[in-house]
Amino acid sequence: MRAQIFLCLTEMVREKFGKEKLGLILDASGLSDSKVYMRYFNGFDFSDEKFFDLVRNLCRILNITKEQAADTFGEYWVCVYASREYPQYYQNLKSAEDLLIKLDSIHQDVTANSPSNIEAALPPRFDVKSTGKNAFRVHYKSKRGMIDFYIGLVKGVGVYFNTPVEVRKLSEEEVDIRLGTPDAEQGRR
Repeated sequence: MRAQIFLCLTEMVREKFGKEKLGLILDASGLSDSKVYMRYFNGFDFSDEKFFDLVRNLCRILNITKEQAADTFGEYWVCVYASREYPQYYQNLKSAEDLLIKLDSIHQDVTANSPSNIEAALPPRFDVKSTGKNAFRVHYKSKRGMIDFYIGLVKGVGVYFNTPVEVRKLSEEEVDIRLGTPDAEQGRR
């Protein structure tokens, strides 16, 4: 898994819950050693097991569910981290629908234009099919089983574009998404 996920998660915890909570989570995950932490901070990949261990400890220490952690992460990723670190992918987007449809091609582009070791990142793929006006069924393709994080990301897209979003998880590989009308008074973030 790419270090950016780790960096975003730790940044999110520090910003939303404080440095003390982040320290407790890192300690519980065996990442409190500054050499270990800096290895990830400097852009190395990390194992899926280490990520899931970090999430389990985050949920336990913050007393939240995995779904709540995924929602918080998804909103932070879309609204803060990715929009700051990858602004080129936000250019020319006019709606939540634009970003959700473009997400698969963003993953392909990041993979194609990154160092050769990104192949180990195995980014998820998204097959988006329209099921009606402002409605989609998304087939989530990943061996990691992180569909709850995808759902959190979808909700984050709604927050970014001030668009009501309903997401219904159909299975570990499929979700239905219904987008409402953007809040015209608030506009885009």
